[in-house]
Amino acid sequence: MTKNGFSLVEIIVVIGIVSTVIAFTIPTVSNIKESLDINLSAKTISSLLRKCQQEAISKCENISIVLELSQVSYDNKIIKIPGNVKIKTPQKVIFSSSGNPVPGFFGTIAIASKNYEKKIVISPYGRIRVG
Repeated sequence: MTKNGFSLVEIIVVIGIVSTVIAFTIPTVSNIKESLDINLSAKTISSLLRKCQQEAISKCENISIVLELSQVSYDNKIIKIPGNVKIKTPQKVIFSSSGNPVPGFFGTIAIASKNYEKKIVISPYGRIRVG
């Protein structure tokens, strides 16, 4: 006699295995998204800083950029920071016509999410790097 289909025990075992795999996968996926959000935010902020720096050089005038808790503003434009990433050290940065930050307007900008933190460093000589 041949048997068609699966027994109840086999189905329960498969459901248990699938549930366990899903339970371990969901937190990993949310951590990946959070990691991507903070990397995107760091790159966005550093790109905006470099853009302001280049604008100061090309216009031969001081250009400022304001970093607030969840947004960056310059030249009457407001750019929102993606995800749940916040700027931990809100500040104003002013670039001179040489491209260097004005004294007192350089240093480290810290951004953070729930589990991750990144730093953007502006040197006194105008070098901008993500660390």
